[in-house]
Amino acid sequence: MQQTFERSTRMKELRTVRFWLGLVIAILIARPALASDMVLVSGEKLIGVVILDRGIDSFVVQHPILGRLTIATSDIRTIDDKPIEAILIPTRMIPANPALPAPTPSKDTTTDQEDSNRASSPDTPRVHWASQLEFGGNITDGPTDTGNLVIRFRTTKTTPGNVTRADMNYRLSTNNGDRTVDRFDVGFFTEWNDEISKWSTFGQGRYERAEFDTWDERLTGSGGLGYRFLELKEVDETGNPVEFLKLIGRVGGGLRQEFGSDNEDLAPEGLVGLDMNLRLSEDQHLLGITRYFPDLNESGEFRVESALDWSIAIDKLKGVSLRLGLQHEYDSQSASDISKNDISAQATLVISF
Repeated sequence: MQQTFERSTRMKELRTVRFWLGLVIAILIARPALASDMVLVSGEKLIGVVILDRGIDSFVVQHPILGRLTIATSDIRTIDDKPIEAILIPTRMIPANPALPAPTPSKDTTTDQEDSNRASSPDTPRVHWASQLEFGGNITDGPTDTGNLVIRFRTTKTTPGNVTRADMNYRLSTNNGDRTVDRFDVGFFTEWNDEISKWSTFGQGRYERAEFDTWDERLTGSGGLGYRFLELKEVDETGNPVEFLKLIGRVGGGLRQEFGSDNEDLAPEGLVGLDMNLRLSEDQHLLGITRYFPDLNESGEFRVESALDWSIAIDKLKGVSLRLGLQHEYDSQSASDISKNDISAQATLVISF
C-alpha cells in the first residue's frame, strides 16, 4: 500500500514537471510573427504583410503574393491604422508630424535578387557584441582585516528582432582571512520581439555556485512572454532619437535544480517580473530588474531577485564609467541558520568595448 502511494505521488510530480517543461519549450519555440496591414502614401494597401526587419530608412516585409519587399519609410502612411510617425518615435518630446509627405513613387522597392546583393555588399553594417568588464573592491587593515572583490563581464548583441545577453559574475568577501562570501554565476538571456507588437518572447538560464548558502550549486531555466508597458524616446544632443524610458513586464515559468541542498528534487517555478531602463542624461542611466519565482510544488515558498544599477560615464575617459549597484535576493526555503536575505551594494569601474 505504501509503495503504491509513493508511486502515485511520484507520477504526479513527473506529470507536473513534464507540463511546465513542455510549456517553457513551447514558449521559447513560439516566436510572434503577426501579419500587418500597411497603407502607402500613394494610396496602395498591402494586406497581410509580415515585417521581417526595420532600419532607419526602410522596412523589409514579406507579402503573401509579391514576396519579399523593401519599402522606404517615407513611402509608408500607416501600419495597422497607426501613423508611421507614431511607430517610429513614440516620444514625449517629438510630436508626430500631421503633414503627410507628398505621394512619390517607391524607389526602394527591390526584387529578391537586388535585396540579396545589397545584403552581401561590404557596405552592409555588421552587428557587433557590446561588452563591459566591471571590477571593484576594497581592503581594510585595522582591528579587523576585511576585503571585498567584485568582477563582472557582460556582453550584448542587439538586432531589430532579437536581444541576446550573457554575463559572468564573481563576488568574494573576507574577514580576518576567512571567506564570508564566495559566489560565482554565469547566465544568458535572449528575447525575440516585434517592432509593431508590444509582445515578445524570452528565455533565460543561469548556473550559480555559492559556498555559504543553503545549496552548493544551482541550475535554473525559464521562459515566457514579455509586454512593453511603456516605451518613450527623445532627441539626444546630436539630434538623433534615443530610448528615454522602457518598462517591460514578464510572466512565465521554468525549472530549478539544486545540488548540495536539503531539497535536490527538480522543482517547477513560476515567474513574474519587471524590467526598467531609464536614461537620466547622456552620461547617466538607471537600470532595474526584479523577478518573483513562486515554487509550484511547495505552496507559499518563493524566491525574489532584484537589482538596481546607476551608471555614470566619466567625461575624461572614453568608454569608462562608474556604476553604483544594489542587489537583493530572498529565498523563503533557506535553512534556519542562514539568512533568507542576501543584500549587497557595490561601486565598480566599468570598461566598455
